[in-house]
Amino acid sequence: MMISELLEERAEKPGMFVGAHISEDSIKSLQDWTHRHGIDKPTPADDMHVTVLYSKDKQFDWESAEHNVEIDPSTYKLELFGEENNVLVLSFECPELNKRHEHGMDAHDLSWDFDGYTPHVTLSYEACDLSLTELPTPDVKLVVTNEYTETFDKDWA
Repeated sequence: MMISELLEERAEKPGMFVGAHISEDSIKSLQDWTHRHGIDKPTPADDMHVTVLYSKDKQFDWESAEHNVEIDPSTYKLELFGEENNVLVLSFECPELNKRHEHGMDAHDLSWDFDGYTPHVTLSYEACDLSLTELPTPDVKLVVTNEYTETFDKDWA
């Protein structure tokens, strides 16, 4: 098999994404917060989630867990992610999600594109000219619910 054929085969191979939903009340509260604070292009309700893990080119067996975890608000932190520091996220601590992430990474021999795993909800993918020092930390109840899987969209990021 030629290298070009291997690359083509890899490009066609679907990856897999594992996420966790957040409660409808949490989504509404976060959207209200983004609107109150004038956040550019807030994340649509249907797109709000917490990434657990993914593989860009490999499917794997995954038994989705049912969570009902209320996140401790004292662990909330607003951060800017992305190459251009324009992705506004609410990061938090969640031992349950950390364990799920580590288990999946180890059990399926996956690699991760980042320095570490930070559970978070993206509030805006295009938060331009934003000063985090001027924003209060959201005072919302954040509840992580059930996990789900889907095909990894290679064109998304």
